Amino acid sequence: MEDGHEHTTEQPDSLEVMVAQAVEMLNTGTAPPMQAIGLLRKVLDIEPKHINANFYLGYFSIMSGQFDKAEERLSVVIERLPDNADALFLMAQAKKGLGDSESAKVYLTKCLESNPIEETKQQATALLNEIDSI
Repeated sequence: MEDGHEHTTEQPDSLEVMVAQAVEMLNTGTAPPMQAIGLLRKVLDIEPKHINANFYLGYFSIMSGQFDKAEERLSVVIERLPDNADALFLMAQAKKGLGDSESAKVYLTKCLESNPIEETKQQATALLNEIDSI
């Protein structure tokens, strides 16, 4: 008996493809940035808690100085993946951008405790040192 959810087995894959296309557009410059952002937003229209779409919208929000939007997006990611070092690092950047150095330090510490890759570890340590020297 059909329960109206037969599309759910294909939907996550197609959403991941949309996210990958948007990230590729932004990284290669093959399309206007807002077209790629629109594609990521479309993913969230379908699945508001989509981890990768929220992650990349958070990342690109930081790049454009929209720290409040980054905080909102990254909160979704961290809620579902509390040990994601990259999301924790980005949240620290958002908090610092919002002028909340104490929260930034908390997220950086969590990032460093989550066994990040070396590049993230170095960036988190550098940002923590920068905040501590202020």
